[in-house]
Amino acid sequence: NTTKFVPQGEYLLNDVKIKVQDTKKVPSADLMKYVQQKQNTEILGFWKLQLGIYNTASADTAKWTSKNARRMGEAPVVYSPQLAEASCAQLRKAMNNKGYFRAEVDTLVEKKDGKVNLLYQISANQPYMLGRYTVNIKHEELASVAQNPRTTLIQEGMQFNADALNQERQRVTSEMRRNGCYYFDQDYIRFIADSTIGNHQVDVTISLQDFVKNLPEEEQEKIFRHYRIAQVCFHMDYDIERIPEGAELNHSAYDGYEFTWQGDKLLRENVLIRSCPILPGDEFNELLLERAYSNLNRLAPIKYVEINFTPISANELDCHIVLSRSKMNSVSVEAEGTYSAGDWGVAVGAGDANRNLFRGAEEF
Repeated sequence: NTTKFVPQGEYLLNDVKIKVQDTKKVPSADLMKYVQQKQNTEILGFWKLQLGIYNTASADTAKWTSKNARRMGEAPVVYSPQLAEASCAQLRKAMNNKGYFRAEVDTLVEKKDGKVNLLYQISANQPYMLGRYTVNIKHEELASVAQNPRTTLIQEGMQFNADALNQERQRVTSEMRRNGCYYFDQDYIRFIADSTIGNHQVDVTISLQDFVKNLPEEEQEKIFRHYRIAQVCFHMDYDIERIPEGAELNHSAYDGYEFTWQGDKLLRENVLIRSCPILPGDEFNELLLERAYSNLNRLAPIKYVEINFTPISANELDCHIVLSRSKMNSVSVEAEGTYSAGDWGVAVGAGDANRNLFRGAEEF
């Protein structure tokens, strides 16, 4: 009995579906994440196994078997009209963001045998298209990046899509930060959409946020300033438990690089330099930052990487790379059954791995 623990007068939410009637551009599966209440977990699309396990419990919650069934299972999802209404609002908003400003969402509720089957029926109606796209930015470099026809994601005539605008904001921000603008942030950019022009069209304007325009000139210059890397500092073996506060650290430096460590060295300096694309003297570049994380995390002796930048002058940054070590040695044991000439047996194998034998991230 799937409704065993559903309170009297309430309904088990048995099934939730979404149907978009008049367009195939919006798959129903993509909209399910906006639904606030879903049915119990299903296996193979129909078998509510965890609910079944939960329902094997008795009303006596003190019994061990009852406790175990409730812990391993899943309590019934009781239908909530309030959450269904909230789901309708979220689905309308999602359709609006995809350009369907006149979308309609209806809730069809079927009640039978203490259960509810819920259908969200969506009429998308005619989508709005992007009419005029305007770049209203006075800063020359930012305007050039925003209106670059080879890289922009926004094209006049495309269907309006708020997700595409967010992706464009990220693209512009990333390109500015790859060009040295360390302090540039995507929150500095805004889009203004005007759907009052009629004919199912939306005019879109990209510009700087008003609070950025109203900043003092010195602060605005800082946002668009290109920064260079002065030094790259590797802090090896960062472990509060292993290295007590105030402990004396070893130190080495050459060619714009600095290294600090305590006790035995985590890795040789040339291994770290070779793995880090962030170079002293180069402009800050967000892409190289991402590659540095990727390269250093691939080194077996390293467990954790954190990279920070500290301004040391009007246009220079020090790059600080904090590294913590992983376990250097690991032991593995494997056992497998064998059968030979009618005799059964067991074969046991053991292995030992060292991830940093010569301080060069070697693994043996």
